[in-house]
Amino acid sequence: MGDASVAEAVHEVETGPYSYGHPSSFEAVAGLLWVAITRARDLPPDSYTRFALPVNMRRRWCPPLPPLFFGNASLPAMAVARSGDLLERHFSYAARLVHESIFALDSEYGQAAVDWLETQLQQHGKVSLGGLMMNDGGLHASVMTGYSLYELDFGWERPIHVSLCIHLSIPFGTVDLSGSIVVISTPSGAHAREFLIFLKMKHMNKLIRDPFISHYLEGEEQVVHQKICPPKSKA
Repeated sequence: MGDASVAEAVHEVETGPYSYGHPSSFEAVAGLLWVAITRARDLPPDSYTRFALPVNMRRRWCPPLPPLFFGNASLPAMAVARSGDLLERHFSYAARLVHESIFALDSEYGQAAVDWLETQLQQHGKVSLGGLMMNDGGLHASVMTGYSLYELDFGWERPIHVSLCIHLSIPFGTVDLSGSIVVISTPSGAHAREFLIFLKMKHMNKLIRDPFISHYLEGEEQVVHQKICPPKSKA
């Protein structure tokens, strides 16, 4: 999604009926994708869908963690909505829910999470988060735009393309990645973004043909389609 499309999505949220001020580019696009994927999945109107993402808590603690702290300091933000509400309302509503879920994570919330984790360890000897993040109606986003991927230079100058290599053969069983979204930067920089979206084939086909989302893809629909449906080789 190019700069112009991201800027348009931000403007739509900022001037929409559920505006909350100037949204971040991620919040605007997250709301856009949440609505589009909910429609592609044909979820019942009265079912609930979730949008989750890990939030860096390093600067949210009081006092903040040291800049050189090396360890896990993220907690999941979780926005929840009825599918029908997402589809019936302007996508600024979805963006607002994502925004509120992120900003709800303060130092007090973080300490409560630590207390809960310690209780789980004491009572069960382990912490199980299974089912909290993923289900058929949920989305989980991982945002990697904070990494300067296109600034790396190993002696061959800067990269022209960066993507992820995800090994789907897990020895401990099959992992369903449906509903996962990975957000990475593009070579053009600024607010342009590339999205790696994992959906079941029938839902992906609906998503890329939805005029609501294809309007923002700036002619990239065919590229996305080739990634999920490689053309058959000629005999």
